[in-house]
Amino acid sequence: LFSFFPYYGARYNYTMLSIHGYIAFGNLVEEGMDFSFGSDIENWPEKADPALIAVYTCRQRSSKLQRNFTGVFYRVVFRKSMMSLLADVSNPFLNNRNLPRYVDGDGDDFLDMIQEDLKKGMVGANSFHADMALVVTWQNVTFYQASSQDEDAGKASVLLFFVAEFNGGNKTGSVLVDPVYSKMPMQLAMMSSVPHQARGRYLFRVDDIVRKGGCSNLTVGTYRLTIYPDIVNSMGDSTVLVNGPCLTSSDSPILYVAENKPAHCTVKNAAIAECKMVRYFQWGVKYVYFSVRNIKSYIGSIYYVPSGLDPYALDLGQIHLWYMKDPPLQRRIRWYASNFTDNQLQRIASLQLSVWGYKERRDDREMKFIPTLNRLSEFITVSNNLDPREEIGSYTLTKSTMKWLESIRYELLTYRFGFLKLSVRDDTQPYSEGTSVWSHPIPLIWFYDDEVNLESIASQSCLEWFAEDGQQWNFIRDTETNSSCPCRYEQALIDIGRFMPHPRCSQRFRNLNCDVYIGAKECFLSTNNVEGSYVTHYGQVCCYDRDGYLMHTSYQTVVQVPDYPYNPGFPQRAYEFGTYPFTKQFELPTLSHYYHDILPYFSCCKWSVEHCQFFYWRRPSSSCLEYQPPGIASIMGAGHVVTFDRFNYTFNQPGIYMFLHKPKQHSGGHHHRAVSPEVQIQIRLERYPDRSVDFGHRDTYQGRLVKPLDVAVVTGVALQEGSAMESDRVLILLRKDTRRYKYRTHILVNDELRYFDTIKTQRFRGVTVYVNDWKEGQSEVYVVLEHSRIGVRIRESYAMEITRQLAFEESMGLLDVFLSIPPEFRLMQDPLDNKAKFADAVAGLAGTFSGTDKDDFLRPDRRTYQAPGDDEIAYEFANSWKVNNEQFADLFTLVTSDHRDWPEAELIGPVFPASQYYDSEAHSPQFTWEFNKRFESCDSAYFFKPDCPSFEAMQNIKAGCLQMYQCNYDSFELKQMIIGLQTKQEYVHQIELRKAGMQYYNSCGAINVEYPDYLIINPATGKLYLEGDQVQFECYPTHWLKGTGEYTCKDGRWNQGWQPWCRSKQLETTLKILTIIFGILLIIAVIGAIFFCCWLVKVGDRKRVRNVYRSGEPLSTKKLPSERTIVFPPGPGHPMDYAPPTQVNSLRPENNAVQHRQQGMNFFPSTGDGSTPSSRNSATPTIGLKTLV
Repeated sequence: LFSFFPYYGARYNYTMLSIHGYIAFGNLVEEGMDFSFGSDIENWPEKADPALIAVYTCRQRSSKLQRNFTGVFYRVVFRKSMMSLLADVSNPFLNNRNLPRYVDGDGDDFLDMIQEDLKKGMVGANSFHADMALVVTWQNVTFYQASSQDEDAGKASVLLFFVAEFNGGNKTGSVLVDPVYSKMPMQLAMMSSVPHQARGRYLFRVDDIVRKGGCSNLTVGTYRLTIYPDIVNSMGDSTVLVNGPCLTSSDSPILYVAENKPAHCTVKNAAIAECKMVRYFQWGVKYVYFSVRNIKSYIGSIYYVPSGLDPYALDLGQIHLWYMKDPPLQRRIRWYASNFTDNQLQRIASLQLSVWGYKERRDDREMKFIPTLNRLSEFITVSNNLDPREEIGSYTLTKSTMKWLESIRYELLTYRFGFLKLSVRDDTQPYSEGTSVWSHPIPLIWFYDDEVNLESIASQSCLEWFAEDGQQWNFIRDTETNSSCPCRYEQALIDIGRFMPHPRCSQRFRNLNCDVYIGAKECFLSTNNVEGSYVTHYGQVCCYDRDGYLMHTSYQTVVQVPDYPYNPGFPQRAYEFGTYPFTKQFELPTLSHYYHDILPYFSCCKWSVEHCQFFYWRRPSSSCLEYQPPGIASIMGAGHVVTFDRFNYTFNQPGIYMFLHKPKQHSGGHHHRAVSPEVQIQIRLERYPDRSVDFGHRDTYQGRLVKPLDVAVVTGVALQEGSAMESDRVLILLRKDTRRYKYRTHILVNDELRYFDTIKTQRFRGVTVYVNDWKEGQSEVYVVLEHSRIGVRIRESYAMEITRQLAFEESMGLLDVFLSIPPEFRLMQDPLDNKAKFADAVAGLAGTFSGTDKDDFLRPDRRTYQAPGDDEIAYEFANSWKVNNEQFADLFTLVTSDHRDWPEAELIGPVFPASQYYDSEAHSPQFTWEFNKRFESCDSAYFFKPDCPSFEAMQNIKAGCLQMYQCNYDSFELKQMIIGLQTKQEYVHQIELRKAGMQYYNSCGAINVEYPDYLIINPATGKLYLEGDQVQFECYPTHWLKGTGEYTCKDGRWNQGWQPWCRSKQLETTLKILTIIFGILLIIAVIGAIFFCCWLVKVGDRKRVRNVYRSGEPLSTKKLPSERTIVFPPGPGHPMDYAPPTQVNSLRPENNAVQHRQQGMNFFPSTGDGSTPSSRNSATPTIGLKTLV
């Protein structure tokens, strides 16, 4: 074929044409008059089941005796772009006798006609580009037995032997062209799936699984509706194309959407209907029912996504440019031109562009939540690209071209963000629109006039939001208690049940469209809305720096964010993924989050000046105060299990086993939720095939290709939380050999195959599934059970990049499973009642979660093995968890028998079924001592042994594995050194993750201080919250530090201190000089005050003396405590001798003084006995007396 043809998940560059009416990609064993393939083969792989396209398969012959020319003719058609390649005869790949002898210039026209027919008959064919076609014609061939009697083409007597079927081969699956005519395929020539084009024409898409195109009125319920696009924007007004029943121009079909208003459809042609979807703010799969003329409905499914995740949205270029403070003056938008077509599926020339705004409020009078989505601008006419060779249309948008509606101009500022909408004008109704495409959410600042002061408006908007959000419930207590951030990056890596990489800010998942958390190495988002004792609509975001430390909003300074890229994660009042049932305020996916969290961040932190702290006051980041690490377990390689409590054992018996089982827990337990549903995680182990078998030889039969080894690997994982009514069932299955070139795993949700090419994160009922988009072929899949918060990571071949492994054409074909459970499932110790202790414990091959490996081997009857560690006990324990449909139902089955006709039904079967030829070689368990004995025997062998690797291989195993048991086991038993080395690498990596991620950290949280200007925290990021961390505050070199400059985290608390702040050195010097000056002046003032006070005292004494002198009274009449009262008898002196001086005497002070001195000398007269009073009393006569001076 000179090109790869993808078919049923495989790809072929060759084909074999048979006269018997089929195109095969393998050898079809023709036995007798009948052909057996697909569902007719019961003993596969003993009998071959090749991949083929049975166009008109029966035993036929071409005879030269026929009157008309007969034979099988084929032609390979190429485009001119491939003709130059084919003409290169120097190319050794093309220089062979199978090269087409001629390639004319009609190839392009022929392939263009094929594309046109596909576009008008099969939905989704607009994006298909035909480069090569194979045309095969069976002319005048006849049934083999009938040729001897009548050699005319097509006899009715042989119709029962005809088959028209697609067979994937190797029991991959098969699909009939039309099940109604499975017994009468000749009727297919009279019918058609595109009756408006030609009879006998049927369209199918066969690259992965067979999907039918066109229409059919007789296959109600057999084929599901084919809908394109099957991913619909929840904003509404978009259209989908439907293949279902055959239509007429007078029909008015209706597409009923579960739990929502119906979508009315128009008929494009007999095979295609176009339905305009109504607005439906949901996220997930919704079943739809297509009804025509009130007859039976056809069923299908549509996946609704919020506006921010629509893969078919308008291409706005670099989205972060729309959020800049000074955005570019021109913006270029692009779209797929073929998405806008008329009734003839031709491109529409004229489109219209408009701006829409969103806001939400709650009307307390009507007791309803009212999300408002209004058109804000007038329509702008846009020209679509009509060139069929060009797929993209574009338009350059400027501010001058956008005009606001006069009715909405005054309330324009009440809309925080909006959308661009490109649509088809509906001329039948005024102000109506046809097919529409929405953009991702964008701020409206780009459309503001130049006269508008953006900083002023942003500041006002920030303050209004600050006041509005302050009136809401303080949700920080809920997010910190029930969804506290991991303290370290390593903890977030293993806690996959509660946190997932942020959809826009993850370096590990290569999602770098980060515009909010600039400066973070990695950000994690809570896997679902925060749920404690009640369900909330809150979310949590945790960001980590380059060293793996949690970033805090308290350390976000008040300076401009672009200058200092330190933007930590913050909790979300409206969870980004929404909250079921998506009908209340704060619950709409993406829209509520942008309205209440994202746009306020830009208004406060990026568009206004020094208002960022207002936002972080309302959205403080988590401090990991309440965080507890999860429990982790894994199985890898050839059945190497590591339990939650770090016990290692190897089990590889083929079968289906319960890897984790958690019983349903009712209220009253230690679980923080009232009711926790039952959780089942089952794994399927199959014997690994011997890769050393040479399958390239034509003489090697199918039954000999898959030679099973004596070891088993994981080939499938099934998850179910609760009953089928509570959550969807998820199956992650390994794809079969030769079918892993594009996708390496099948992801089935409720038996429906899901792809993750366009949407990496998909939510379903009770479960979230996302993939690592930079890992090729869906090789790393994550599943989160939302209510239990249990996370599972499934990888195929350790997610190796096979394209970089030049020695391998395809991946190895095995799965490894990593499991994470929340800490509330940790086993509570109850020494009194041992059985009650394990009643609600998690169990299975992953063990229990109790902190000790003594009770890891818990059987389904809730009894434990007392001595886990013996290989025989481990083997017996694992076999007790084998699923046998008695105690536990097998999840590797269809959810309902109604799905048995779906193409995905065959995908659930085993991946490596062995032939009956190998049934005698029953699997026997291998214990550690047996393997070590075999390994040492092969290592010490001097001669070649059939069951041993070569000497060189043994040396490579010893050098690469370094005596690690798991590596030696996988390299030796699986006969592939690369798997052993990958097992070793993963095993060591998990040991490091356990050591770092399972450690308990004592956190003090962020230091609750203000950060004024010029203050520097050292270290600036990193160790600022954990036990033993020391933080020092410094200032710029031009400033001095004031307050407490050093804090230490100890016992979960920071030491007490004063608020640090900075003072300018110049100001400090000035203040010191002023202090000295004022000090000197103060000293002088004090001294002067002292002298002044003394002078006042002196002046007061003088004045008092004068007053006493004038009054003649003693200076003091106050007696001392030891003073006695002495009574003096009257003396012989004249009474006037004691009288105060007269006015006349006062005029002669010197005489008065002399007089008083004389009186003082005679103050104590003598008594009659010649003695004085002093001689009879011990009191001193002068005590208490003062004389006038």
